[in-house]
Amino acid sequence: MTASNITDAALDDLYARLAAAEQQGCMRTCLVPECRAQMDIVAALEGRVPARPEWDSDGWKLFKAGSVIPGGGYVCPEHAALVDAHRPQAITQADPPAVAARCTCGWASGWYRWHRAARGLWEDHLLRANGS
Repeated sequence: MTASNITDAALDDLYARLAAAEQQGCMRTCLVPECRAQMDIVAALEGRVPARPEWDSDGWKLFKAGSVIPGGGYVCPEHAALVDAHRPQAITQADPPAVAARCTCGWASGWYRWHRAARGLWEDHLLRANGS
């Protein structure tokens, strides 16, 4: 569609779609498996109020990459202390190639060839530490 072919109705439709997309936000969910808390990361980065109050980023913590959570992630205010007390570290060995998770509380998983196994075991440990 060229600019000369854009009708007022088509333009109104485009603005309506843009407004709807802004209302959805760009969500990040808490790393704790049973938690469904979300925040709008784009609103947080832009310093604006999110479309819904429950999507606010106040108190959320960034969990950096490099542990058993390769891409990193975010933790909601309710679970920030839990994750701070149970920060995982990935330990690798070369022969045979494997990874294990070790927690700051002393817990450790066994060795696994599949990297995501260490994350799943740490998540299970986190749930148990939380009484779930």
